[in-house]
Amino acid sequence: MTLEKFAEYEKQMAEALGKYHLELEKYDNLIKEAGKKAVEIEPRIEKAERAGEIDDYTKAIKDKQAAIFAEQNLKYKRETFERQPIMTPGEYDKIKQDILTDMENVYTEAEKKIKDLIAQTYEICEEVVSQNEYANKVLRRLQVDIAKRPPVAYLSNGNTVEQENLKWKFEKRNGIVNTVFYRLNTFEKIKQIMAEAEERRKKV
Repeated sequence: MTLEKFAEYEKQMAEALGKYHLELEKYDNLIKEAGKKAVEIEPRIEKAERAGEIDDYTKAIKDKQAAIFAEQNLKYKRETFERQPIMTPGEYDKIKQDILTDMENVYTEAEKKIKDLIAQTYEICEEVVSQNEYANKVLRRLQVDIAKRPPVAYLSNGNTVEQENLKWKFEKRNGIVNTVFYRLNTFEKIKQIMAEAEERRKKV
């Protein structure tokens, strides 16, 4: 829904820009026409000057000045229009605030989802560790109590060296569960350190 709203705002801006450029194009055409008129009057001036027609000459000069003034006036209007914002301050503020508010909501929702996922992932990893501990307890009983194979190694001189109990070693696995688990634990430790530092800062 948010993407659709952003697309709608973009469409509104594109339409406003389209109207803006059309208006500039109209000014350009009017300026061109005014400039053309001023040029077209030149032959009249030259003709009246050669013929000594004072009235025609004066009128032609006035017409040319009027055409030049119209051209300059249109250029000024075009420059003024070009500098103006394309949207009203109210329209700008509304769209800006809507987009910023929507993105705050998107971020808040994403943050909640990520926190939930982290919590679920942590629970899964903890479950693996818990089952691993229980499995190793059963394996030890199987080895020592049932099979009567104590976790020792016999040396040639008859002495014994203690060995690890039979176990499934979670930490030896090189999989995603280990990666996530250790990173989550690191993350939790960092949070704890930061919280403790904050508490110490408050006491100062």
